[in-house]
Amino acid sequence: MNAAPVPARIRQVLDAPPGCRFSRPGATTPPTPGQSALTREQHLLTQGQLPPWKHLQAQRLATQPEPARPDRPDTAPVPRPRSAPDDGPPPARTPKRPVRPRPPLPRRHPDRPRSHRKPAPRPGLVLMVAAHILALGVGVLAAHLLFFL
Repeated sequence: MNAAPVPARIRQVLDAPPGCRFSRPGATTPPTPGQSALTREQHLLTQGQLPPWKHLQAQRLATQPEPARPDRPDTAPVPRPRSAPDDGPPPARTPKRPVRPRPPLPRRHPDRPRSHRKPAPRPGLVLMVAAHILALGVGVLAAHLLFFL
């Protein structure tokens, strides 16, 4: 163990109770694209570097006349008339397009498990061992028969 002195900040963390050693700031939400664009532009303005498109856009805006925008439109919007009591029920809405049935799912291979379970053991190993024993027995009998001939 090294006996070197520990800095004051590290000693402060080590002396704190276990639940209070580190600060846990609340989770911050990521900035929206508009906020990040404004932050990026502010950074570029403070650093003194402007992207080339800013200069081009400023030239375009200087050459174009300001479009005339009236404060109020010439005609006021007319509200929809209320329905009278003898009008009857409103017409039924028609669907925008017919709903098509979804295509069927592809068929599974029989060896594939049906879910996330471990596949059941198959009798393949037992049959393979039985076939080898049978072949060995047939070979032994054939060797005895050929030896006596």
